[in-house]
Amino acid sequence: MMSSSARYIHAEQAKELITYMSYEHLPEHLQEVSRPFCDLARQLYESATQSGDVSTQTVRALEYLLAAKDCAVRDAVNRKMSQEVER
Repeated sequence: MMSSSARYIHAEQAKELITYMSYEHLPEHLQEVSRPFCDLARQLYESATQSGDVSTQTVRALEYLLAAKDCAVRDAVNRKMSQEVER
């Protein structure tokens, strides 16, 4: 069983990761790429916090979603830059 201090630490880590999932500041074409990752991360976070069980696995899942979102956004940026260079 996880201690209350471990739950608190995981909850704080998860909360911080969620802040990095925002996409509102991005241009529209990158918002479309980022939005599904953010939506899934928020759903996972809300489910874990409502049940009171923000675990190591929850944090790890959020870390992987953040990494995947960052890769997808960078890919979209690179594709857009490539299209502009070809013109």
